[in-house]
Amino acid sequence: MYKQALIIDDDYTSNLITENLLLSMQVSEQVQSILKLEEAQKHFQQAVQAQRLPDLILLDLNFPEGSWLAFLEFYKEWAENEAPAQLPDLFILTSSIARKDIEKAQMTHLVKGFISKPLLREKVSKFLLSA
Repeated sequence: MYKQALIIDDDYTSNLITENLLLSMQVSEQVQSILKLEEAQKHFQQAVQAQRLPDLILLDLNFPEGSWLAFLEFYKEWAENEAPAQLPDLFILTSSIARKDIEKAQMTHLVKGFISKPLLREKVSKFLLSA
Protein backbone atom coordinates (compact mmCIF):
# COMPACT_ATOMS: atom_id res chain seq x y z
CA MET A 1 0.00 0.00 0.00
CA TYR A 2 1.17 3.49 -0.85
CA LYS A 3 1.17 6.12 1.89
CA GLN A 4 0.51 9.17 -0.30
CA ALA A 5 -0.86 9.33 -3.85
CA LEU A 6 -0.88 12.45 -6.01
CA ILE A 7 -3.23 12.78 -8.99
CA ILE A 8 -2.35 15.48 -11.52
CA ASP A 9 -5.33 15.84 -13.84
CA ASP A 10 -7.45 18.78 -14.98
CA ASP A 11 -10.67 16.71 -14.91
CA TYR A 12 -12.30 17.27 -11.51
CA THR A 13 -14.86 14.48 -11.90
CA SER A 14 -12.24 11.98 -12.99
CA ASN A 15 -10.15 12.94 -9.97
CA LEU A 16 -13.02 12.26 -7.58
CA ILE A 17 -13.61 8.84 -9.12
CA THR A 18 -9.90 8.00 -9.03
CA GLU A 19 -9.53 9.21 -5.43
CA ASN A 20 -12.49 7.12 -4.27
CA LEU A 21 -11.24 4.07 -6.14
CA LEU A 22 -7.71 4.31 -4.72
CA LEU A 23 -9.03 4.74 -1.19
CA SER A 24 -11.73 2.06 -1.37
CA MET A 25 -9.29 -0.48 -2.82
CA GLN A 26 -6.71 0.48 -0.18
CA VAL A 27 -4.10 1.40 -2.78
CA SER A 28 -3.08 4.47 -0.79
CA GLU A 29 -3.69 5.80 2.70
CA GLN A 30 -4.05 9.38 1.44
CA VAL A 31 -4.88 10.79 -1.98
CA GLN A 32 -4.52 14.36 -3.18
CA SER A 33 -5.61 15.80 -6.53
CA ILE A 34 -4.21 18.82 -8.32
CA LEU A 35 -5.93 20.30 -11.37
CA LYS A 36 -3.16 22.47 -12.87
CA LEU A 37 0.38 21.63 -13.96
CA GLU A 38 1.93 24.77 -12.49
CA GLU A 39 0.26 24.10 -9.16
CA ALA A 40 1.49 20.49 -9.30
CA GLN A 41 5.09 21.65 -9.75
CA LYS A 42 4.81 24.03 -6.79
CA HIS A 43 3.22 21.35 -4.64
CA PHE A 44 5.93 18.88 -5.58
CA GLN A 45 8.70 21.37 -4.78
CA GLN A 46 7.14 21.98 -1.36
CA ALA A 47 6.88 18.23 -0.78
CA VAL A 48 10.57 17.83 -1.66
CA GLN A 49 11.56 20.57 0.79
CA ALA A 50 9.38 19.08 3.53
CA GLN A 51 10.63 15.57 2.68
CA ARG A 52 7.03 14.42 2.31
CA LEU A 53 6.99 13.11 -1.24
CA PRO A 54 4.08 11.13 -2.57
CA ASP A 55 5.07 7.56 -3.33
CA LEU A 56 2.56 7.33 -6.21
CA ILE A 57 1.93 9.91 -8.93
CA LEU A 58 -0.79 9.60 -11.58
CA LEU A 59 -0.16 12.17 -14.33
CA ASP A 60 -2.70 12.94 -17.04
CA LEU A 61 -1.49 13.77 -20.56
CA ASN A 62 -3.97 16.43 -21.63
CA PHE A 63 -4.01 19.88 -20.02
CA PRO A 64 -5.50 23.07 -21.48
CA GLU A 65 -2.75 25.29 -20.04
CA GLY A 66 0.32 23.35 -21.08
CA SER A 67 2.02 20.09 -21.81
CA TRP A 68 2.36 17.19 -19.43
CA LEU A 69 5.90 16.95 -20.80
CA ALA A 70 6.77 20.13 -18.87
CA PHE A 71 5.96 18.38 -15.58
CA LEU A 72 7.76 15.25 -16.73
CA GLU A 73 10.89 17.28 -17.57
CA PHE A 74 10.70 19.04 -14.20
CA TYR A 75 10.32 15.67 -12.47
CA LYS A 76 13.16 14.13 -14.50
CA GLU A 77 15.53 16.99 -13.63
CA TRP A 78 14.64 16.65 -9.95
CA ALA A 79 15.15 12.87 -10.01
CA GLU A 80 18.55 13.17 -11.71
CA ASN A 81 19.83 15.96 -9.45
CA GLU A 82 18.38 14.93 -6.11
CA ALA A 83 18.91 11.19 -6.55
CA PRO A 84 16.53 10.12 -3.79
CA ALA A 85 16.78 6.58 -2.52
CA GLN A 86 13.22 5.82 -3.55
CA LEU A 87 11.51 7.58 -6.45
CA PRO A 88 7.74 7.84 -6.46
CA ASP A 89 6.01 5.39 -8.80
CA LEU A 90 4.92 7.54 -11.75
CA PHE A 91 2.11 6.34 -14.00
CA ILE A 92 0.60 8.16 -16.95
CA LEU A 93 -3.19 8.19 -16.65
CA THR A 94 -5.07 9.39 -19.71
CA SER A 95 -7.97 9.04 -22.09
CA SER A 96 -5.58 9.59 -25.01
CA ILE A 97 -4.83 6.54 -27.08
CA ALA A 98 -2.54 8.39 -29.49
CA ARG A 99 0.52 6.31 -30.28
CA LYS A 100 2.79 9.36 -30.08
CA ASP A 101 1.66 10.01 -26.50
CA ILE A 102 2.36 6.42 -25.51
CA GLU A 103 5.80 6.57 -27.13
CA LYS A 104 6.65 9.86 -25.37
CA ALA A 105 5.59 8.44 -22.03
CA GLN A 106 7.73 5.36 -22.56
CA MET A 107 10.84 7.37 -23.48
CA THR A 108 11.89 7.78 -19.88
CA HIS A 109 12.66 5.15 -17.28
CA LEU A 110 10.83 7.31 -14.73
CA VAL A 111 7.41 6.37 -16.10
CA LYS A 112 6.45 3.03 -14.63
CA GLY A 113 3.36 2.49 -16.76
CA PHE A 114 0.65 3.85 -18.99
CA ILE A 115 -2.96 3.46 -17.76
CA SER A 116 -5.89 4.37 -19.99
CA LYS A 117 -9.01 6.01 -18.60
CA PRO A 118 -11.47 5.26 -17.28
CA LEU A 119 -9.62 3.85 -14.29
CA LEU A 120 -11.42 0.66 -13.29
CA ARG A 121 -10.87 -1.84 -10.49
CA GLU A 122 -9.24 -4.26 -12.93
CA LYS A 123 -6.69 -1.64 -14.00
CA VAL A 124 -5.96 -0.68 -10.41
CA SER A 125 -5.33 -4.34 -9.57
CA LYS A 126 -3.15 -4.87 -12.63
CA PHE A 127 -1.01 -1.74 -12.42
CA LEU A 128 -1.10 -0.34 -8.90
CA LEU A 129 -1.64 -3.24 -6.55
CA SER A 130 1.04 -5.28 -8.27
CA ALA A 131 3.56 -2.38 -8.37
